[in-house]
Amino acid sequence: MTYEIDKDVPVPMKKRTSSRAYRFPFALMEVGDSFFVPNNPQISPKQALQHMTSSSYSWRKYHNADAQFSCRTVDGGLRCWRVA
Repeated sequence: MTYEIDKDVPVPMKKRTSSRAYRFPFALMEVGDSFFVPNNPQISPKQALQHMTSSSYSWRKYHNADAQFSCRTVDGGLRCWRVA
């Protein structure tokens, strides 16, 4: 059997196994954009901030190392900005 060699076929992204992975819209954001996440009574604001920060770091690591995000606690929830 002979196999044909293809050029310029992009490698597909790996599928994440966690259903909660990247539930935030990091991929859609441009520098200066932000999104708001309202408080969740089931988890503390500190835990929610840690989750959002961890998610932004993970997204950066696997998708765009040049992107930078800043996540902060604000009135009524959390906000995350794309700063670079």
